[in-house]
Amino acid sequence: MKNSGYFDISRGQISDRLGKLKDHHLVREIENGVHEITDEGEAYLEEEYDAAAGAYTSDSADNTGVSNKGADSV
Repeated sequence: MKNSGYFDISRGQISDRLGKLKDHHLVREIENGVHEITDEGEAYLEEEYDAAAGAYTSDSADNTGVSNKGADSV
């Protein structure tokens, strides 16, 4: 397994990580352990959402999903 390109991770580790992602509203469970990424999760990956603050960054999408990227600063 060391040279296979895969890493060893337990079901518990995955469950813990998913719990943290759900706590920050970055993913949601659909059903039966199947999860999907939320709009906030997508924005986080694009560095447009601050998960710790629970808010979109000032130069990114607001809560309507309209991008402010590239807009003039106020």
